[in-house]
Amino acid sequence: MSRAPGPGGGPQGDWFRLGSSSLRGASHQRDGTPNQDSVLVETVGTATSKRVAVIALSDGAGSAQYSHHGSRAACAAAVAGLDRQLGRNPAMVFRQHLLRSALQRGVRRARQEVLQTAKRAATRPGPAEVGEYACTILLAVMSESLTGIAHVGDGCVVAGDGREWRLLSGPDNGEFANETTFLTSQRSLPRIRVVPTSQIECLAVMTDGLQDVALSRGRTPYQGFWTPLLSALGRRTGSSPDAVLDSLLRKVNDAGRASDDCTIAVCLRRR
Repeated sequence: MSRAPGPGGGPQGDWFRLGSSSLRGASHQRDGTPNQDSVLVETVGTATSKRVAVIALSDGAGSAQYSHHGSRAACAAAVAGLDRQLGRNPAMVFRQHLLRSALQRGVRRARQEVLQTAKRAATRPGPAEVGEYACTILLAVMSESLTGIAHVGDGCVVAGDGREWRLLSGPDNGEFANETTFLTSQRSLPRIRVVPTSQIECLAVMTDGLQDVALSRGRTPYQGFWTPLLSALGRRTGSSPDAVLDSLLRKVNDAGRASDDCTIAVCLRRR
């Protein structure tokens, strides 16, 4: 298992808990390729504002040789950019138009960093092989007032209030099966959605390796997956969110459902 850095089961805020886990898919283990997913969960904020949860998740293109470097660069740049923006303008987590703009800039910063990563790694004259660093991006910002999502590519974001689950952002599978839009594409405009946090008890962001078990018919959250997961995550005397998610991915792997890399990150409001 791999995860974002952070002592004690990941970074925490005064009103939320964060967790993440990532598992290299069976097909990648067989052919010796690395886990191409990356995830970063962080708390950001200023001395004058309550802490805000930020999740960045990226899935490297399976056919791209260095996509794991691209996905890692995208996540780090996006989170750092959002942290700087919040420091300059704390009001962005209370006003929808400001949060939308911040998420757009976060995606743009992630794309620029992936392009720069490819350029720095170029070993011969001529254009950098940007396509070899192709990856998706999913950004989530959760404050006590608003939750915002920015999404390029496949993967999905699911939200629940303890009674029902809904898809906040679904996968972009492109025009053909097994195709998607990557951050490195010229047409990588993010899909952005902002909703009140009061409607959410658990926010989950995941790569497409988990879609078949987490979504019914590819579009509707599967209650049999999400309700037990929230119950396990919410137990006060239970394991940390990281440990619960590790266990989940092991079960998916043991059931033979983890052919592709599987990564999930959650933000839980404290009860």
